[in-house]
Amino acid sequence: MKTKIVSILIMVMALIGCQGKQVIVPAFEIKVDLDERAERELRTRNETIKVSLLISGIPRKDSGIRENNKASGLILGSAEKELVSKGVVRFEGLTIPENLYQALENKDYGVSVSVRSGWKSSKYNLLNCEPFGNGISELAGKQHIIKCKLRGSE
Repeated sequence: MKTKIVSILIMVMALIGCQGKQVIVPAFEIKVDLDERAERELRTRNETIKVSLLISGIPRKDSGIRENNKASGLILGSAEKELVSKGVVRFEGLTIPENLYQALENKDYGVSVSVRSGWKSSKYNLLNCEPFGNGISELAGKQHIIKCKLRGSE
């Protein structure tokens, strides 16, 4: 019984420690630019647009932290916003744990952004959008455009 209580206390303390100091991710905007066909189709279907981002970086070898994603490295955070039609989303107020930030090999961590339809009217993504990703230093304080077409209209 005592070992179970001790294990639970250790887990709670670890979780509290993970909620320690945070590093603010600089704000930036993503403008979703739909071509005419995509805009018309999404409007006809009352479909939304989801803009998702993934923040990641490569930890220093001496940090003791292992990458948890072979493709993008250590996942530092993520966020998602939904648009009713084409427009601009602003990502602000995001934070990443300071201990993970300090463990990074390069403090110019990566941000990948993807855009897809909201899957309200179809179980499939209706959009084909340009891939987008860059270091946070290139994104911070700026608006970036992602162009999208209707899938199958390439």
